[in-house]
Amino acid sequence: MGLTRDIFKDLFPRFPATEAEKFAKPVFELLSLDPEVLWKLPDQLSGGEKVRASLAILLAARPRVLILDEPFGDIDPITLREVSNAIKSINAELGTTILLVSHHVDFVKEVSHRAIFFESGAIVADGKPVDVGNIFLSSCNAPYLKRLEELFAAGR
Repeated sequence: MGLTRDIFKDLFPRFPATEAEKFAKPVFELLSLDPEVLWKLPDQLSGGEKVRASLAILLAARPRVLILDEPFGDIDPITLREVSNAIKSINAELGTTILLVSHHVDFVKEVSHRAIFFESGAIVADGKPVDVGNIFLSSCNAPYLKRLEELFAAGR
């Protein structure tokens, strides 16, 4: 093929640690991520750190649009709060447009400016996240969701 090992130097250039830290610091601060994460292995990170470190890697390219497909499916409520704050910071501070696919209705209501509810490939609702979230919940066939909705409506 005519390729030599030197091609790796071109494809994956090395930077001095100080340069990497200087580049990463603003993104890590934005995501409330300790810079020490740069020097840890993935299995040494908490769930929230892993999610935020993944976001930091994506943000290194300074994308105008960030597409996240169910990125928070199995994280605990505290981690979800950290990630929610990070998502809002990314949008506010970097002006990054975020397209987010999620079944976490409360999360969508909190971080979104607009929501679209799809079912079987068709748009069922498009509008304010609170309105679309409520339409989604009312369309679910899960009895516990309907009961929760009734309790909230009754002020309990």
